[in-house]
Amino acid sequence: METACVHLPEVDSTSKEVRRRFDAGEDGPLWVRADRQSAGYGRRGRSWQSPEGNLAATLLLPLKGRLGPEDPAGYGFAAALAIADAARACGVPPTAVTLKWPNDVLLEGGKLAGLLIELLEWEGGLALALGMGVNLASAPAIAAYPTSAIAAYAPAPAPERFLTLLDGAFFSRLESWKSDGFPALRDAWLARAQGIGDRIEVRLPKATLTGIFEGLAPDGTLRLRQGEETVIVTAGDVFFPGQGG
Repeated sequence: METACVHLPEVDSTSKEVRRRFDAGEDGPLWVRADRQSAGYGRRGRSWQSPEGNLAATLLLPLKGRLGPEDPAGYGFAAALAIADAARACGVPPTAVTLKWPNDVLLEGGKLAGLLIELLEWEGGLALALGMGVNLASAPAIAAYPTSAIAAYAPAPAPERFLTLLDGAFFSRLESWKSDGFPALRDAWLARAQGIGDRIEVRLPKATLTGIFEGLAPDGTLRLRQGEETVIVTAGDVFFPGQGG
């Protein structure tokens, strides 16, 4: 079943538009998609470029009860896997798509998609705003890291077509999580993860950690081995050797 969708020619940010609608009483589930964003943003407020022909969309997803300890990672993993599923349905070879912790999707090592997950709260309950930017027709040049687009590997799908595929894949992943538990979702993410066993750099707000990426802890946090010690990282930006973030 497809979720309701609002299509707008231009907004400052689909995530901000979802928040405005949530504050006005909309509870979802609802996609807000825009052809253009004038002030799109990602994690930690970083600018996200959204030229026309790429997907800029945010899902307003109502929640039942409070978030559990695995939930923040779970929704991010489900969304990243769904983007990979939708890309495969568009003709991208499955082996070309990998996932980078916590919630990036890579295509042959270049950033294909980014996710932004924000918690919305009011006296009547909770919801998530899941912002998803996917490079379909073009890959904007960004100094910090390489980028890629579906158009480099297969015919670029129209944004509305890709969103239809993404919607079906995302809710299918959520249903699998619900029926099979978080370990199954975590294992599916690990099967596509880039860099396990490699030395990585994890940049935190006030420190930078380096070590061997050992995979994920049971709750989806990152395991980083430093000598004889394994450190658990709950949030940070991962950099691979010779690459940006």
